[in-house]
Amino acid sequence: MGWLAPLDAKAIYVPGNNETLEALTAAAGATMPHGTSTERDGLRIAGMGCAIPELPPMAWGSADLSEDEAAEMLEAFSAADILTSHSPPHTACDRHAKMGHISSRALRAAMERIAPPWAFARFLGARSVDRGQPGVQSGARHHLV
Repeated sequence: MGWLAPLDAKAIYVPGNNETLEALTAAAGATMPHGTSTERDGLRIAGMGCAIPELPPMAWGSADLSEDEAAEMLEAFSAADILTSHSPPHTACDRHAKMGHISSRALRAAMERIAPPWAFARFLGARSVDRGQPGVQSGARHHLV
């Protein structure tokens, strides 16, 4: 990830399911709110990494959180201008062609409670049925990145 080093001062990353927070922190110098929040240019940015809920067993060992683990971490957020996550909130651009909804109910509940104006999550890749369709959830404009 050395090629991303010029962006470290501005970038905000959350770990995905291919790496742990520790591995991502070792590879990049950017801000990484995972179950925490940070402030940037007057905006409160909350972050939640990993796959939520757990994915089916992967040969490479996915970095996952259960819904209960995620819900406990998300309780720390009382407000946010931006919520960024690896997993999408349940029913927000989250349908996989083979596995159906792959998304977090805990993240959806947190979005409803916090009501951030903006939310960003990764998309489900080439097998996403909802690919390229940003949605609105709990008043937040939700974008897949």
